Formats: sequence, C-alpha cells, structure tokens
Amino acid sequence: DTDKSNLELPGDGDWVEAQGLGWAGLGAEYRHVMPLVEPEGDWNLGLHMGVGLGAALTLGSISQWYGNNAPDYADPSCDPAQLAYERTHCAVDNTPSLPPVLPILNLDVGINAEIAEQVDVYFEGGLHNLPFFGFGVTALPG
Repeated sequence: DTDKSNLELPGDGDWVEAQGLGWAGLGAEYRHVMPLVEPEGDWNLGLHMGVGLGAALTLGSISQWYGNNAPDYADPSCDPAQLAYERTHCAVDNTPSLPPVLPILNLDVGINAEIAEQVDVYFEGGLHNLPFFGFGVTALPG
C-alpha cells in the first residue's frame, strides 16, 4: 500500500463561456427527387438527395478564464488559487478569436411525400456542417 497523501493534484482546466455565439449564413442547394412509387393524383412519394454550399458570418464572442495559478492571468491578484469556474467574477483572461467567415457544406437524403397539390412532407438527415435529422412541411399557395 502506498501513501497517496503527498500526490499533487492535476491542474484545473479552463472555463469557457459563449456570449451570443451563432452565425448568419447564405447558401444554395441542389435537390434531386427520385420517385419511389407511380404518382396517383396529388399523392407522390420520392427519395430526395441534396448538396449545397454557402458561407456564414460568425456572431458573438468567447470568454476564457484560466484556473489553478496559471502564469498569464489578466489580473493575477484576483483569486489566483481558485478553480477556473470560480474566477468568472475576475477579468477575462483571454478572448479567443473566431474565424470571421465559415464555409457551409450541406449533404442530405430523405423521403419526400406530396400529400396534396403543392403540399409536401419530408423526413431527412445528413450533414449541415454537423450531422442532423429533421422533418418539415412545405405548402405553396396556389
């Protein structure tokens, strides 16, 4: 049995907070629908696949506080021995820069059902910079 009372604890990790983090983007997508059944009246069922590209402006900022006696605190006199999450009342130690523009890549596949004239219901999944799954309804006046 070894004495573990003199072991030094590992350093605390950083605490990160996001303020208004998001993006505003614009893109375009090409979607192809392949019929799965023969259309009957207003009813139709198809498999759709899409690909798109775009660009997004990043919004918001990130604040970072270092913990456990880090050498480069913004204010070394403000609770230097505290854990990072306990130092959020201190001056922000770092504001990491965000890329001003992000690319948008969209790849999707799903089922598209036309249930009435100009009314579609769809279930889809894919990649829109991150994996996603969703559903929706499209209704056009007419």
